[in-house]
Amino acid sequence: MSREQKKLLRNQILEKRNSLTAQQIKEAERLIFNNLLTLDEYRSASNIFCYISFRSEVPTQAIIEYSKEQGKNIYIPVCVDETKEMIISKYDRDVLLEPSKYGVPEPSSDTIKISDRNILDAALMPGSVFDVRGYRIGYGAGYYDKFYTHTDKQIIKIALAYSFQVIDEVPHDDFDVPVDYIVTEAEVIWCSRK
Repeated sequence: MSREQKKLLRNQILEKRNSLTAQQIKEAERLIFNNLLTLDEYRSASNIFCYISFRSEVPTQAIIEYSKEQGKNIYIPVCVDETKEMIISKYDRDVLLEPSKYGVPEPSSDTIKISDRNILDAALMPGSVFDVRGYRIGYGAGYYDKFYTHTDKQIIKIALAYSFQVIDEVPHDDFDVPVDYIVTEAEVIWCSRK
């Protein structure tokens, strides 16, 4: 699949995701949250990397709040434009979020709490298209793939997605890092089994 075809596929799926109604999102969010709670890898994780949902992504605010109530530490992504890399910041009550260059909520420069990525046990991540083997098409910048190639330990990677975002096969390169699980409103897909 060419870069153009990949872009077209991404745009088609995102267009469908962007057309979801508030009610559809709310119902899917509840089911995705319930399915996530069935995963031992999530329940046993103490330090979780989680995106702050943006636009039509699967909402994460309830997951973040619940995780904190359970005594888990939450770390959120910060994209460094100059190096095209992602770092993590601990997400506590006193962290203020502001839109990044791309509009994504990130910690303000005076409340950021940069942390070591190797503390992480699990990661909840977004994407536009996934396949059952765990390969994904992100948003085109490759931040997540680079992030996971620079970790010293195995971090369980859990994608949160709507079921229509999962297709049979996503084209991938050698440097693409697959996720371990995809949690949708319909099921939990254990990708290493496929």
